[in-house]
Amino acid sequence: MTSKAVVSLSVALFGCAAPSSTLMIRSDDTAHKLTPDKATILFVSDLAHDSFGQPNTHAGIPYVVFDENTRFLGELIDVASFEVQVTPGKHMFAAAASRSTLASCFAFRGEFAAGKYYVAWLRFQQVGTNQLQMLKWLFPRPDSHSIHAADVMAGAPRFQGDMVQGQKLVDEAGNAESNARSCKPMDEVYGNQAPKYNPPEWGFDTVPH
Repeated sequence: MTSKAVVSLSVALFGCAAPSSTLMIRSDDTAHKLTPDKATILFVSDLAHDSFGQPNTHAGIPYVVFDENTRFLGELIDVASFEVQVTPGKHMFAAAASRSTLASCFAFRGEFAAGKYYVAWLRFQQVGTNQLQMLKWLFPRPDSHSIHAADVMAGAPRFQGDMVQGQKLVDEAGNAESNARSCKPMDEVYGNQAPKYNPPEWGFDTVPH
């Protein structure tokens, strides 16, 4: 599969379990790096807890993360993270709850600058005044007062992916093309509220610490 726009946003509830991805292994290299000619993105998840910090009641489910060309980037389960480097420019990224179809996915897009560091955090957020929980991408920014990138990074173990097997899984996913076309990125879903959920600029000049 090539040149498919993979974009989406859905609601799902999942829960806590020790990371057990067959596509990811614990990384011995825990140093975060900046690359002058690439944009570096740290994908982080906390799927084991709700927005109140309480354990979820459902078992942990892996989310396959891929880009606008359905290139496999990694997988997130419960509390985990992995780092990728991409060419500068506009990109879209999605996390799909279904390995077999790439359906039920959550996506964002943006323009990423060379030499900058980005943190994309997948976690549950309370919706409205009730206790309904939605899964969303959140973006710690240099000027953020509510989400601190260093804290998000510190609590998530690092993993690295089996890129060959991961890409094979994405390539063989059933109905992936049609599912991708039916998805919407966060800035389309939220309209005028888009900057709140998908800010136009949220890169760090140095690795947050």
